[in-house]
Amino acid sequence: MIKKEDIQFLSQDGITMIHGVRWMSQGGAYRAVLQVVHGMVEYIERYEPFAKFLTEQHILVVGHDHLGHGQSVRSTEEWGFFSEKHPSDTVVEDIHRLRRMVQEEYPQLPYFMMGHSMGSYLLRKYLCLHPEGVQGAVIMGTGKVSNLTMRTGILLCRMIARFRGWHYRSRLVQTLSYALPFCLRPR
Repeated sequence: MIKKEDIQFLSQDGITMIHGVRWMSQGGAYRAVLQVVHGMVEYIERYEPFAKFLTEQHILVVGHDHLGHGQSVRSTEEWGFFSEKHPSDTVVEDIHRLRRMVQEEYPQLPYFMMGHSMGSYLLRKYLCLHPEGVQGAVIMGTGKVSNLTMRTGILLCRMIARFRGWHYRSRLVQTLSYALPFCLRPR
């Protein structure tokens, strides 16, 4: 029998309560922990069938909704929004807060992490900052963006935010982020 437990903790932003989930087996004899770091426009419960399967294999599975995602959102205006200052650093520290909470409770278990899509980028950054005590990581649905492209995108977002605010949803940025790269691929 699988048990799902909701958990909460305060985000690194100092304002938002982060929603998390822990999937556990009734017996509680675990072989390892897997922390799931979800992708953009996702939420942690999306991984529930996978988590239940792993829990049946005696793996404790945990994860949380990032800032701007799932039940960590206070209003629709915050969808997709991390924070004004140091957005990825804030989310990476939320990932670390959950990991510390779980490892305090289960210090004897090997700890693994899995990041998908946007979560893979966050997990790669996380592993550069906090590699100690992680026995392995699954990086899936990832990619690479050139420094020039990244700097240009950040500059464009800052310019738009100066005039429209950080919660403005720009169709131009959306097109450049998603639609355009697929249109430019050779067929």
